Amino acid sequence: MRVTRSWKPSPAMVVAIIAVVAGLAGTAVGGVAVNALNKKEKKQVQKIAKRLAKKLDRKAILSIPAGPKGDAGPKGDPGPQGEPGANGASGPQGIQGPAGPGPAPAVFTSAELLDADPSGCGSADGYWLDHDPSTEHEAGFHRSESGIVRLRGVVLNCGAISPIMTLPPGYRPERRVYFLAPTAQVSTPTRVTIEANGQVLEISTYGLDRWVSLDGIAFRCGPAASNGCP
Repeated sequence: MRVTRSWKPSPAMVVAIIAVVAGLAGTAVGGVAVNALNKKEKKQVQKIAKRLAKKLDRKAILSIPAGPKGDAGPKGDPGPQGEPGANGASGPQGIQGPAGPGPAPAVFTSAELLDADPSGCGSADGYWLDHDPSTEHEAGFHRSESGIVRLRGVVLNCGAISPIMTLPPGYRPERRVYFLAPTAQVSTPTRVTIEANGQVLEISTYGLDRWVSLDGIAFRCGPAASNGCP
């Protein structure tokens, strides 16, 4: 069994160690005391001195007070822009707003026909009359922004052989067009012809003193880019 002996420094080593510590503190006696030791004792004193020096240096560094804070350096260049993040979730749908006013109603130009008597033609033979303006549209025409001309009105034939009305330039078809129109006799429609010169004609097929409806008649004005026709 190995017995470990405790090591005790000699009085000369104790003196040398104290002298070394004093030398670290700034005195000049350390070298003289170490020279008085033998070779083995010198090595041991050197080891102890190195350990003490490290501890003393560390304490000395930690004890140094911090200096004043320096001025901030110049601002660095901005870094590159990062990737865009993912789209967030859609928010809730808002409350539906009120309905808009919608398109303005079409304004028809009147054909300026005379009104019929309550009894019918009366003494106005040979004319086209507005049948009943109190309950039905009077004869007239309208052109849309796209160039579509529309007719409307219910007219009464009182033995007329003249046109119902004559459309002005810009409201006429480029060529003659034909339409079927309702009449007072439900089962017998009549033919309405619109000439390129603007005349709106209806040929009587079953007698006089009866009405014809122009509502629903529509055609393209022509020629294009002439007299306001788009």
